[in-house]
Amino acid sequence: MTAGDVTGDKLYFVGMIDEVRSKLARLAADSPISRCFSQSRLDAITAKIPANTIEELDWGCRQPLFLFVRNSSEAAIRAFDDDLRLVESHSITNERKTFEFLRSESEGAQPWAGGLFEVYVKAAALRSSEVSNVSLDRPLTNGRCPDLKVDIGTRNVCIECTSLGESRASDERWGEHLESLQADRDAVFCESQDAYTQSRRLYEKVFDKIAPKLSVHKSQLNDSEPNLLLITLNAVSSDLTASSPVVGWALDEMFASQPNGNRSPASLCNWLLLKRKQTQTISSSFDELLAALASVSGILVFDGCKLGAARINYNADSTHMISHAEMATIERILSVSPLYAQ
Repeated sequence: MTAGDVTGDKLYFVGMIDEVRSKLARLAADSPISRCFSQSRLDAITAKIPANTIEELDWGCRQPLFLFVRNSSEAAIRAFDDDLRLVESHSITNERKTFEFLRSESEGAQPWAGGLFEVYVKAAALRSSEVSNVSLDRPLTNGRCPDLKVDIGTRNVCIECTSLGESRASDERWGEHLESLQADRDAVFCESQDAYTQSRRLYEKVFDKIAPKLSVHKSQLNDSEPNLLLITLNAVSSDLTASSPVVGWALDEMFASQPNGNRSPASLCNWLLLKRKQTQTISSSFDELLAALASVSGILVFDGCKLGAARINYNADSTHMISHAEMATIERILSVSPLYAQ
């Protein structure tokens, strides 16, 4: 499609696609971004211009990779390509799995946000001189694969990445707000959730790693070495950030000696009791689930790819306890956001 095929305000969207096409054409022949952004995929995006009204195009969502290429400088795109190549060259998984998030044509924030964060963490570790023997996606004895393992001095440390965006309910409320804006540009968005909604979602995210479906036998973590969980927060309409008081409150709960007598409906123990009642499968016992938190050596929380908070679990067991020096090493490695996520 060319500019002659459309007229008026739609020419703006033609220009967006031409800009992306031009940037892709200037990438190297072995570019992972080019490999994942096929011509047919760009053609499908192009076909939406004549098929939709200008209002639908104005308010429509677009694939994150398309927006990344369109909005990023060529230096940032090349930096992302370089990190993708580095991770691919050290991964034991096949190319399709490594770049699954790039191939996704979803117009939502996931899996883009989680995939970009994982690439950043892996590449930062591979480039660092402060850690050694970096291995990616190596299977544990239970068959699960932590995202990476590194040596800090003589100690092996497992690192697992995960992401937390908006809840489905928040996404629906935000969608309703966007619809109201189309009718009234002065419409005001009011988020409605209790103060501890996000803390419960943080519990859920952590237990999804240490006890998927409330089974400690399916843990993503190593039972004989320190484990660090890295959580990237990607909120649009809520105040879910690394500096949010509710995030610190949830970390306090998870790293406290449990049970700690907290009777709040949002306490970790009450949340866990409720989840066990709701689960449809046979779960581990309440005591086993609480004890599983001792396998978490520490948690680092990010806003996107910007490190916001780091917390050592002083109630980790002796096998999983990490020192301040070891945690500081990881913090230094991940203290600078990559050019492609600034």
